[in-house]
Amino acid sequence: MESYQLFKIILGIIASVLILGFVFLYISGYSATQQEFRKVKALKSFISASEGAYLTGNGMDFDDFEKIKETAAFDPSAPGLRMGNFQEPFVVPVLYSEGPGLAIASNELDFGWWKVRYVTALPEMRILLNPLDNTDGTWGAMEMFVSNMTSGINSRHKVAFAICDDRDIVSPCGPGGCQKDDFLAGLASLKKAYGECQMRLDERDRLVMVSVACPETEALCISPSSASSGRLVQGEKSAPYRDAVDIIAAVAGGFDAYEYKNKAFFQELGLASMMLANSSLIFSKELRIIGNDTAFAMDSASKDLDRIESRLIPSLEEQKKSLPEEGKKTIESEIEKLKTVEMPRIRQCISLYRRLNETIAEASEKAGSAMDRLGRANSALAEAGCARLPKQRQLDCIIEGYAGYRPSLLALHAVAENYKGLMTDDLSGMFARANSDAASRAERLKEVCP
Repeated sequence: MESYQLFKIILGIIASVLILGFVFLYISGYSATQQEFRKVKALKSFISASEGAYLTGNGMDFDDFEKIKETAAFDPSAPGLRMGNFQEPFVVPVLYSEGPGLAIASNELDFGWWKVRYVTALPEMRILLNPLDNTDGTWGAMEMFVSNMTSGINSRHKVAFAICDDRDIVSPCGPGGCQKDDFLAGLASLKKAYGECQMRLDERDRLVMVSVACPETEALCISPSSASSGRLVQGEKSAPYRDAVDIIAAVAGGFDAYEYKNKAFFQELGLASMMLANSSLIFSKELRIIGNDTAFAMDSASKDLDRIESRLIPSLEEQKKSLPEEGKKTIESEIEKLKTVEMPRIRQCISLYRRLNETIAEASEKAGSAMDRLGRANSALAEAGCARLPKQRQLDCIIEGYAGYRPSLLALHAVAENYKGLMTDDLSGMFARANSDAASRAERLKEVCP
């Protein structure tokens, strides 16, 4: 009997251990599943928050990663964010730097003819700038970068700026660094060459060297060649920068983020340039309406010519008979001017209006070279001093859009399509010239169009 009781006790202990083990495994598995669920939820929440900032222009603090004690890494293959086995692609362009708490802000880059909107998601950080020479290019590149950087002034996750000089921190606001506006305000008093930064960096620090001749180092270095462009160098990697956002991307996420930014931006610029170029074809259909103006202008000019021939000149001839010799000479001079200057000019205008009407009809159907001929016919009317059409501004706008703006956009599209080639200096320069031409044409279009 005692053996039986002992057996029941041992069996109970074994059963209890098995049950407790099962419960423990279940709870552990449930806890792990809950954590995985929280990761997925946090990633989706970030994508939603970045999309909201992009669409509304309103920034926000994002602390979901901090709440689950996890951080997400930028995944260039998507591109998007990855946390463990889970990945979420970006819906809008996002320049991301890993951290538990993030300041999400909406920004835009104005190319002069198109504005590209993007989002920055940055943790609290201190950017240590290390200018190694005292040149206008070095300080100009620093000012361009800092002035375009998101400061996080209205966020708990702020971005501060300071200068690293060998093993010291130089800043008008103390070693913690200044907010963007304060740093820019005191920049003029800091201008000189500094020693190469030898400081041990905190986790929140980002070292950015600036020099016309970057040293061999693993730190990111800005090497300016003009007021707004130059090269980014980090170790063995090197690539041109064309704007401040190239630098921001590299500071936030290295060359992976730089390449992602350029791909996203140039894809949008390629689509936008083709869309705007094609819109000039749509507007050319409005030429049919303007064609009615030329018929009205021809009729009006013909009536002016008839009035001069049949009424004004005979009237002057009649007046001349009763005038003294001096008065007769004045009238004769006026008649001569009408016959040799005004009447030939009106006949020329009638001919030019007819030519314009013909080219408008042709251009409204097939544009192309006909639009170029239309531009020349329109210019000839202006040079001859002919009366402007009632819808002259609309005509000027259509011609400028097709003959001036459209070619510049197509040239820009051809360059932007090869975004990988834009990592070379030659294509980068071609893009800069094409973009400058498109921007100036866009300004001209604003002046011409009603």
